[in-house]
Amino acid sequence: SSGINAEWPLRPGFLRGLLSSPSEEQSHHGGVETIEKLCDRLETATLLDDRRDAIRALRALSKSFQVEVGTHAMDMLIKVIVEDSSDVEVTEMVIETLLNIMSSKKKKVPTATLR
Repeated sequence: SSGINAEWPLRPGFLRGLLSSPSEEQSHHGGVETIEKLCDRLETATLLDDRRDAIRALRALSKSFQVEVGTHAMDMLIKVIVEDSSDVEVTEMVIETLLNIMSSKKKKVPTATLR
C-alpha cells in the first residue's frame, strides 16, 4: 500500500474547501439559511406586508445568491405573482427578483470600445 487514502478526493466539499476561505463558506451557508427562512416566511405569511418584506429581502439576496434564491424561491415567487397580482409593488419586486435570478453576471462590453 502506498499509504495514500483513495477516498480523499471523493469527500463532499473537498475542493470547495481548498479553493474558498472559511469565511466565504460561512457567508454562503448563512446566506442559504437566510434564504430558507425567508421562503418559509413567504410561504406561511398571511399578511401582505409580511410577504412583501420577505420578497424585498429575497430580491436583495438574489443579486449575490442567484442559484440559491432560484432553487429555493422560484416556485413561491411565481405563486405570489398569481395570487398577489393586484399589488403592483409586490409584482415589481418579484419580477426584479426573477430577473436577478435568471440574468448573467457577466459585464457587457461597452460598444464604444469595440471600434
